[in-house]
Amino acid sequence: MTDKDRTDYFPKISWIVMGILHKIGVNERIRKKRRDEWMKIEKLLTFWSKECKGFIFGSQVEGATTPGLKSDIDLVSLYNIDIAVHHKNDAVGGKNNYPMVPDEDNFPGYYQLLYIPELCFRKVVEPIDFCVNRKGLKVIKPASYAYPLGAIHGPAATNDTDWHVPMDCITGMRIKDWKQHANSWEQCHRQRNWITSEDFENFVQKKAFLVPVGSPISSERCLEWRISFTTIERELMWKLNDTQIGCYILMKMIIKNFITPAIGECLTSYQCKTALFWLIENTNEGFWTPHNFLICVDAFLKTVLLWVKDNFCPNYFIPQENMFLGKLSVHKSFCLCNILSHLIAMDFRYLTTIPFDGIGQALSQACSRIYSLHLIPYSGGNQLDETHDSDVLCLKYAILWSIRLALAVFIDLLNISCNMTDLLTALNHKYQSHREVVLQNDLRVWIKLLFSHFGCQLASSCFERLDINGQEIMRAHSYIQYGASSDVTSGRLKLAGFYIKLGCLSLAEEVLTAVERDFKHCVCELAITDIVDMDEVTIKEIVSRDPTTLETYRFFLALSVLYRRSEIYCILPPLCYELFRSDCELVEVDARPYMYFLQYLTYVVLGKSKERIVALNNLALASSRERIRHHEMCLNLLAYCLRQEGKWYESLECLFQSLRIRPENDATIWQLCDFLQMLIINGLVPGI
Repeated sequence: MTDKDRTDYFPKISWIVMGILHKIGVNERIRKKRRDEWMKIEKLLTFWSKECKGFIFGSQVEGATTPGLKSDIDLVSLYNIDIAVHHKNDAVGGKNNYPMVPDEDNFPGYYQLLYIPELCFRKVVEPIDFCVNRKGLKVIKPASYAYPLGAIHGPAATNDTDWHVPMDCITGMRIKDWKQHANSWEQCHRQRNWITSEDFENFVQKKAFLVPVGSPISSERCLEWRISFTTIERELMWKLNDTQIGCYILMKMIIKNFITPAIGECLTSYQCKTALFWLIENTNEGFWTPHNFLICVDAFLKTVLLWVKDNFCPNYFIPQENMFLGKLSVHKSFCLCNILSHLIAMDFRYLTTIPFDGIGQALSQACSRIYSLHLIPYSGGNQLDETHDSDVLCLKYAILWSIRLALAVFIDLLNISCNMTDLLTALNHKYQSHREVVLQNDLRVWIKLLFSHFGCQLASSCFERLDINGQEIMRAHSYIQYGASSDVTSGRLKLAGFYIKLGCLSLAEEVLTAVERDFKHCVCELAITDIVDMDEVTIKEIVSRDPTTLETYRFFLALSVLYRRSEIYCILPPLCYELFRSDCELVEVDARPYMYFLQYLTYVVLGKSKERIVALNNLALASSRERIRHHEMCLNLLAYCLRQEGKWYESLECLFQSLRIRPENDATIWQLCDFLQMLIINGLVPGI
């Protein structure tokens, strides 16, 4: 997209998006109403208990939420009798005073609280409330302050309320004053001081408190407390205008819609709020206007991307504190950079795929007359050279997104009884509910994978009962057969595995021959549960053939094969060993090595020696490929085949290689047990 295109339609789209957000409650009137209502409830909490005082925080109170986000609230309880002080000379009469000692490992913002009996109004009962740290000092145990229900969201515990919103509860400890931190915060060099001196004086009067949570990588994490500036953050959020709040809300939607489903929880709303504060500090006031909304969101994404690349998220109040420390792994950081880069490159066309509060659908309808924002945002070029880089990135992300959407639908529908009429009714409902995300035809392509899952689940039940001649096995066969055309390999490999399990080897051979014929070198292999770098030439080839529908993917993608625990009796060994682990709900195997493995099993039974050797050699070559996502599983398949060939030492070496890749691989351990049993049976080692 050219700079002229951005200049032409960015302000128009910005006003449209702001208008949509305004209709769903992102406006000053609704935010003020939410704030006033929650503040009334907070005042009522004053009468809740004479021993403690409650405070309510979170996006609901700040007005930074929408009905679709379903944000929770945070309830912080502070005991009146306990107070943390910076020095024992600051002790307050009639209170339990606990001097704050900075973290031993020099992590800013974290403290231990000393227990000095002379400073306590009431005696602390040992050993429940305090223990001895590595320096021999008595310190208060944060666990004694934990909420009774346990920790779920950080140090908080989730509880149900009568307010129709989820609530996170935590017990903290009041700090006598935080002027020491306030002064350092005020003196931080910033490009623009959006906080006035009057605001600062007001903030100093607000309460800061400690919460019972330690640094993720501290050696004495269980003894540490973290300073919290939530009361000041709440005041800062109330200062923001609709554009700033809208950016924050949209960023939370991006996380929930694109990032969390792909790689799990790695970015929090608190980190996004911190990024927003820093971005406001480093931009002028005229930047945050409604017609500039998309540029603001772009700056927001680029700020977070820069932090992820640097692996440093500075706390707004204590800039030396890295909020990514111990929370963002190298793998997640790499995946997160890819996703954020793709979103930035898509020039906001991803907004049409956001399902929360109907934003994507409303934006698609409102922008239907603007050429640059179609639901399928591709150039439509018929030649390879006409395909733009941004379209390649869009298509790459659309592939991953559509697969994840289909998998999400699978999970929702797996509990439906295996009745074709009920299933089609449920699928039709899903098409309607997701029409704002992808075209219905696109979802129908990937939904065929669901039939494979249902068929294997039903077949697994039949195999468990040894019922392979009834109506249920026929129905399972029809489901798996229908799902066989979902892509180049996944559905058909599950069908071939079903035939092998059933003993229909000639049918299995026919299916596998067709798979290998279509499995050309230009086919793009894709692991369903991973973010992968697809080959750009392959993507451009897809775009050049048909840039308007995801159904084209079916002829170019070789998806990995995914089995759920409910399909375990339909899975061949040693793949089924993966599901023997109690914490494993699904198993994924790369398509190409699994195809060769099934070929080997088929040719062994059919007695085709030449084809069997070719399949075994192909499996050995596939196990050495660098692009394999589940290398240890491929080695397990190869070890199983080598054992059938009587090549004991080669098989054992494959198992050891698999363990070196993943030492906790329970599937390999199971196969080693099988291996040892067979050695004893064949007399190669003495029995016990």
